[in-house]
Amino acid sequence: MADSNPVFSGGIRPERVGTCSDNHGGGGQNVLYATGDVRWCTTSAAGVNDDDIYLAGSLHRYNGDEAPIGPTDSFLLPAWSGDPNRR
Repeated sequence: MADSNPVFSGGIRPERVGTCSDNHGGGGQNVLYATGDVRWCTTSAAGVNDDDIYLAGSLHRYNGDEAPIGPTDSFLLPAWSGDPNRR
């Protein structure tokens, strides 16, 4: 888990790929790991093997229905897709 995914902030925003969460002035995000550790990360490369936590694999185009591509993909699913009727 981590702060808000910038790629899905206010809808799908592909120009935000590789950026940090909008929280904290865009300077980084708090990341909660399965071990229970919380770390401050100043880049989005905070996943397994420096995987970008806000991307599904190397995908840079999104429809809003993406999922992690494998067991070590640290893609954080967006909490909001831009469609208030989609849950």
